Amino acid sequence: MNYNKKDILNYINNLTKINKKTIKIIINIFFKEISYLLINKKNIKINGFGKFIIKKKNSKKWKNPITKKKIHISSKKSIVFVASKKFKKFIKKKK
Repeated sequence: MNYNKKDILNYINNLTKINKKTIKIIINIFFKEISYLLINKKNIKINGFGKFIIKKKNSKKWKNPITKKKIHISSKKSIVFVASKKFKKFIKKKK
C-alpha cells in the first residue's frame, strides 16, 4: 500500500482536528525543506526515525555481457535512507 501526502493530511486531521488547509501548508513546508537540504548537499537526521544521506557513487566501466561492448558509467550522487535503531526495533515489533 502506498501512502501519500493526502493520506498524511487526513490522518493528522483526524487526530488533531486542525483544519486541512493548515496541515497541507505544514506538510508542504516540511517536504520542501527536506528537498532543499538534500539539494544543497546536507544530510538530514531525524532522531528516532533515521537519516537521509547523500552518497557519491564512483564512475565505473561496465561490459555488456551479450554484446561485449564496454560502457563508461559516470559518477553520480544518490539519496540513501538509513533507519535508526529505535525505528528498526519498532518495525520488528509490528510484524
